[in-house]
Amino acid sequence: MVSPVFLLTGCGPESAERHSAVRETRSAIAEPLPLKGQVFVVTSNGKSVTLGSVPVQLFEAETMASHIEEKEREIESQQAAKVAQIRQLEEKAERELARKEEAERGHSERLKEMRAEVAELTRELDQKKEALAKQISTNQEAIVFFSNFPPPPKGIPSQMENEAYEELRAKWISMSAGERKAWSAVLIGISEELKEEEQRLLKAREEAFSAFESELRELSDKIAGAEEEWKKALKAIADAKAALEEPVDRSIYLEDLPKPLAETRTDAAGEFAFEVDDARGYVVVAQVERKVEGELFDLSWLVSVDAGERARLLLSNHNVIGSDR
Repeated sequence: MVSPVFLLTGCGPESAERHSAVRETRSAIAEPLPLKGQVFVVTSNGKSVTLGSVPVQLFEAETMASHIEEKEREIESQQAAKVAQIRQLEEKAERELARKEEAERGHSERLKEMRAEVAELTRELDQKKEALAKQISTNQEAIVFFSNFPPPPKGIPSQMENEAYEELRAKWISMSAGERKAWSAVLIGISEELKEEEQRLLKAREEAFSAFESELRELSDKIAGAEEEWKKALKAIADAKAALEEPVDRSIYLEDLPKPLAETRTDAAGEFAFEVDDARGYVVVAQVERKVEGELFDLSWLVSVDAGERARLLLSNHNVIGSDR
C-alpha cells in the first residue's frame, strides 16, 4: 500500500526566509517611510537646544508653488512701488530745488531794487528835511527879531553892517508892538507845523525801511521753506533707496497660507514626523517665537522636499527663511 505524500511548499527553512523577505518588501511598499525632522536652535554661546511644541505644517509642493508664485508677484509689486516712489520723490526734489532757486533769484533782484529805492527815498527825505530846517531856522530868527529890539553889531561895524542894522532897526521901530506880537505868533505856529512835518518825514522813512525789511524777511523765509522741503525730499529719497536695497522680507511667504495636508507639533526632543507618499513632493512650514538661554528667537522655516527624498530635516536658526541656506 502506498501512502499518500503531501508536498508542503514553503515549509523548509529556506522557504521561510524567502516568505519573510517578501512580507518585508510588501510591507515597505504598503507603508512608505515617514518624513521626519527636528527643530532646534543654536545659542550665541554655541549651545544646541531642541524646541518642543512647535507647530509644523505639511503642504503639497504644487499647491505651495502656486502660493509662492503669488507672493513673488506681491514682492515684485512692492519693489516696483518703491521704485515708483523714488521717482516721485526725485521729481519732487527737482521741483523744490527749482522753487528754491527761483526764490533766491527773486530775493537777489528785489534786493537790488530796494537798494535803489532806499537811496532815492533817502535823497528825497534829506532834501525835504534840509528845506524844512532852513525854513525853521529863518522863522526862528524872525521870531527873535519881533520879540526883542535888534541889538547893534558888536565891535566896530563896517559901513555895510551898519547900514543893514539901521534898516533892521527902522523896520522894527515902524511896527507896532501888536504887529510884532502877531507876527511872532504866526511864525511860531508855522515853525511848529514845520517841525511836525519833519517828524512825519522821519516816521515815513522808518515805515518805508520797516516795509523793506519785512519784504526781505518774507523772501528769505520763502527761500528757507523751499530749501527745507528740498532737503526733506533728498532725505526721503535716501531712505527710500535704502529700503529698496534692504533684503526682501521673505516672511510674506507665510501669509495667507493654503490649507495644509497635515499638521503636528514637535515633541519634547524637537522631533516631528509626517506620513507621506514617496511619489509626491512636499513643503514643510514651521514658525516659532521662543526665549532660549536668555535670547529671543523669532524663527520661520519653509523647506521643500522632493519626491522620494526622505533625508531627516533639521530646522535651526541657520536655515530659516531669508538665510540663503
